Amino acid sequence: MKKKYIYFFRADLKSHVHFYKNWVDAVRENGFKMDLITFVSPKVFFNSYDLVRKYKSSNFKIFIDLKFSPFTFCYFFIVILLNDITVIHLKKRKINQFVFLKKIFPNKIKIILEGEGDPVLEHDFLSKHPYKNKFYNEVLKDLKNEILSQKNNFDGADYLTFGYSTMKELLIKRFPGLNLQKKIFLANMSFKKGSLFYSKEIRINFRKKYNLENKKVFIYTGNAFYSWQCVFRSIEIFKLIKSHFDIDSFLILLVRPQDHEIVDDFLKKLQIPVQDYLLTHTDHNNINNFLNLSDFGFALRHNHEMNNTTPSAKIIEYLGSGLPIITTNSMGDVTNLIKEKRCGLVLDDMDDNKEIINKFLSFLNYSGQKRKIISLWANQNLSTEAKIKDYINLLTKI
Repeated sequence: MKKKYIYFFRADLKSHVHFYKNWVDAVRENGFKMDLITFVSPKVFFNSYDLVRKYKSSNFKIFIDLKFSPFTFCYFFIVILLNDITVIHLKKRKINQFVFLKKIFPNKIKIILEGEGDPVLEHDFLSKHPYKNKFYNEVLKDLKNEILSQKNNFDGADYLTFGYSTMKELLIKRFPGLNLQKKIFLANMSFKKGSLFYSKEIRINFRKKYNLENKKVFIYTGNAFYSWQCVFRSIEIFKLIKSHFDIDSFLILLVRPQDHEIVDDFLKKLQIPVQDYLLTHTDHNNINNFLNLSDFGFALRHNHEMNNTTPSAKIIEYLGSGLPIITTNSMGDVTNLIKEKRCGLVLDDMDDNKEIINKFLSFLNYSGQKRKIISLWANQNLSTEAKIKDYINLLTKI
């Protein structure tokens, strides 16, 4: 039987593509020749041509498509026609045309719909925690549309993947008639094994490069657009620790360029001197160097159900390099891991300055040997290669 496996992701080459590629590479290493495919506008294609050249290969295909063009539909129509079974994994892509294709080819296509956050919980959170008045109006409209289509999307897919069991439990309760117990598989996208690690040599060299040899370095990585990232409070805690303990410390903010204006606003409001921070962006291949030169990583979250069902992904990357984490007691299994491994400061209330001061002291002198142990454990247990087993079992079953 001739089978085709396709991972079809959103029309963007600048965000999280390395995660998708790592996932597909791991699938291929397990014997399933999956292709990574996207269709982008001419503008995206030519503005990101350096990335097109970087990624394009025999199993990574990047096509140009025009708005309202039937090319995407025709491409998948032909692929399905030429194969006995076509398994299409959708990442941030609408399911509608694939449901239609399934009506044409009822026995030749299987749809795997990858989920992340829950639009119901995200809408609730952002409406209560806006960065500025009306700042999330367009986002909230989009989330309302996602809420309205969520049940039909789940019904149209053959299988669903989510990162955590808490999300699976939530959705089973919300949609009791969709048989989600059998449809949902846990597949948590993570870092490539060996791409993140602790190295004393890298730490020394990069601290020297940035003149940070004698400083305690705090780091935040990720976007700043969504208020659930708690960037303002992260900077505020950095300022609190620096002033209370009289520590010569420095803050690195690795944030995508389009969010720099938001972070600049936070830094000005909190009156952080320019010599105390670096606001920049870096290629993912350089992340491990920044994590190694740092002493603490921020990953704060509010006590909201959204964070229990979709914990911060950056925590897993921090653990990959053995970096001690400053986080909150609101992310279920992830929080429990940090407590169990004693590799971070877990706050019951991130707005309680007294708690922060009392708990921080014990992590001031976190050893390099401890970081190495945590990094090795994370690579063995939290990397893509460790998390892909259930997904491979699903592909085997199809």
